[in-house]
Amino acid sequence: MRKICKGKVRAFTLFELTVAMLLTAIVTALAYSAYRYVGKAYLEFNRKGHDAAELLVTNKQLVYDLNRATAARLTDEDLILRDASGEISYRVMDSLLIRKQYDLREDTLCRSASRLLGRFGGKDVSAGLTDVLVVPVSVSGYEVPFSLTKDYSAEELMNMDHTNNF
Repeated sequence: MRKICKGKVRAFTLFELTVAMLLTAIVTALAYSAYRYVGKAYLEFNRKGHDAAELLVTNKQLVYDLNRATAARLTDEDLILRDASGEISYRVMDSLLIRKQYDLREDTLCRSASRLLGRFGGKDVSAGLTDVLVVPVSVSGYEVPFSLTKDYSAEELMNMDHTNNF
C-alpha cells in the first residue's frame, strides 16, 4: 500500500508501467492477427464471388446468343453464331473467351476458358455445325465444362446449307 506524502505526486511504479506496456503489446498483436485473418477471408470471399459472377455472366450471354442464333458453327478457332442481325463469334485466346458481335465490338467474357468443343448428333466435331457446345473453364484449379445446347427444328436443318457457309 502506498503512503501519501506531502509534496510528492502519485504515480505508477516502473513495474506497473512495464506490465501495462506488455498487456498493450499483447492486445495489439491479437487485434492485428484478427484483422489480417478477417482481411484474408474477405479477399478470398470477394474473389470467389467475382469468379462466380464472371461465370454466370458468361453462361447467360452464351445461352442468350445460342437461343437467338439460327445456326451455330465451329471453325478451327471460332464458334460462329448467325442470327437475323449478323454474326457473333466466340474465340479462345490466351485462356480468354473473346466475344465479337457483328464486327463492331469485342468483349472479354471469361478469363479461364481453355477451348471450344462441339458435338452434332452425339458425335464430336472439330469444325462444322454443332448442336452441343462445351466450354471447359478453370475454377479454383478444377476444370469445369459448360455444356450448352442448340435445338434445331427439322425445317431449319433441311433449309440449312451444310457446307462451311451458313
